[in-house]
Amino acid sequence: MFQQQLVFQGAAPQPDSPGLKGRIAKITTKAAEQPKHVFNTIVSALPQELYIGQRLEFEVAINPDIINASSTEELPEVSLDACTITLFCQTNGPHPEHIEVLRQKVNKQRPSGPFSADTGFRKTVDGGTFGHMPSTFNFRNVSQSYKLRLDLQFYAAGSTVAMKKELPVIVYPYRAPREDDSLPSYEEVMGGHSRSASVV
Repeated sequence: MFQQQLVFQGAAPQPDSPGLKGRIAKITTKAAEQPKHVFNTIVSALPQELYIGQRLEFEVAINPDIINASSTEELPEVSLDACTITLFCQTNGPHPEHIEVLRQKVNKQRPSGPFSADTGFRKTVDGGTFGHMPSTFNFRNVSQSYKLRLDLQFYAAGSTVAMKKELPVIVYPYRAPREDDSLPSYEEVMGGHSRSASVV
């Protein structure tokens, strides 16, 4: 879970006076009277471990911060305008570390409509699945690890605010259903291996 403060600077009402005097008044009004709306945004339920082919979902919640806001006007509606999920692969070994973008998903099916009290100002974001990629490993002097980056963009009061976060994630192989019940699962094999190693 992580959180960030979002500040939306709304458009101020503009004078209608024509001419130079009106333009000066508009500039002064724009600089001094733009209302500021502040929201505390919390992203939770992000997985720290991810199986290849597993669906990635997380929650986004917003709470108005009345204390730090400069406007007593009615709060604007806030919408999740864009969401991009990127998986970075980092390989370390005898050569200098190598970082590459392994997968990137632009979530085109983001939750529609603004955050509302009916849902507790929360939305569940479906990030889809990440497939066909190697899993995390560490063998001798070579290791491979991953970072998950979220790029979220919110819209309110005529302006957009971006939110970005990177966090480490462990990627496991496919967790496929077993066709033969007599064969052990991946979890059972790894668990048995750990117990055997601890006994020895």
